[in-house]
Amino acid sequence: MRQKEYLSMKRNILIFLMVIILALLPTACNKKSSDGEVGNEMPTPTPTIAPTPTTVIDNTSLVSDDFFMEIEDTFSIIEGGMVVTGTIASGFVSKNAEIELLDIEKGTKTVTVGGIEQFRKLIETANAGDTVGILLGDLSREDVAAGQFLTAKGIMPPINQYTAKLMFSDEAFLKDKIIQGSCYFYETDSSAYIYLTSDVPDADGYVTAYIKMMHRFPMKKGSEFKVGESGNLIALGIVDELEPTDFNEVVENIAGSSTPENASNPTNQTAGLENYPPDTRVIVELTHCGSEKVKLIKKIREYTGLGLVEAKAIVDYAPSIITDNITKEKALALQSELREIGATVTIRVFEEE
Repeated sequence: MRQKEYLSMKRNILIFLMVIILALLPTACNKKSSDGEVGNEMPTPTPTIAPTPTTVIDNTSLVSDDFFMEIEDTFSIIEGGMVVTGTIASGFVSKNAEIELLDIEKGTKTVTVGGIEQFRKLIETANAGDTVGILLGDLSREDVAAGQFLTAKGIMPPINQYTAKLMFSDEAFLKDKIIQGSCYFYETDSSAYIYLTSDVPDADGYVTAYIKMMHRFPMKKGSEFKVGESGNLIALGIVDELEPTDFNEVVENIAGSSTPENASNPTNQTAGLENYPPDTRVIVELTHCGSEKVKLIKKIREYTGLGLVEAKAIVDYAPSIITDNITKEKALALQSELREIGATVTIRVFEEE
């Protein structure tokens, strides 16, 4: 009897111990053993570091569509590349922007803005009116020079002949088929001859004009500009066609039906100049080129410093402006020399816009 009670008690003790062991087993399994291993612990996955994606630069946010700057000076740097200086005429440009280096003779080349400096401080963005130095890497002295341009991609090479749609402030300006005024692109202007194809605006209020400017400007179809005459804004314009093939034919037809006043009245070519001092700034216009075109081109180059192409264009497209930045004294001397080779020149006082 006692033996049965002993065995029963022993069995109960074993069952009790097994219950305790089973209760403590999960805790023991999750504790580190003496050799540092973790028992039955789910392995923690090794985190995967995703590769940093390549940064894609949005060039449209770094340079405006109308960015334009004429290069005034250049400097090479020890680290490599060239620094060009100038005043931004239009738009804005930022560091890392892809832009175009434009040369009238060589064409365009894509360059990257490596840095911008203003007043000895590095800046991220420069805007219209800012005078800055811009670093262009991977360029040498042979690649860049004063007189070239920095522009946004897609702006056409500088030209001075185009058609445009003009909206005039007053239809009274349409009475003359030829207007001698100024065209304003960006922050600068150029003297121009504006040949109107009609004296009646279309349904939208525009008149088509063929325009020939003294200076060249980068532009593209849709570029906006202003037209001034005698210090007054007279029209707003939108570039329509660049260097149209029928330009000379149309201009000759319009000029033939509307002769400028001074061309038909040689005695009025210097009217009123005697009332101005010798250093007065004047505009010199070639009204008729005569038959000695080669001598005329040579003489124009001597006085203006223009290249052969530009001087020849003045002669070929007469009536045209020879220069709009010369003193009365020099203009009279130029007029005298050009008369000797058969050309007719008109001088008028420059009026500040």
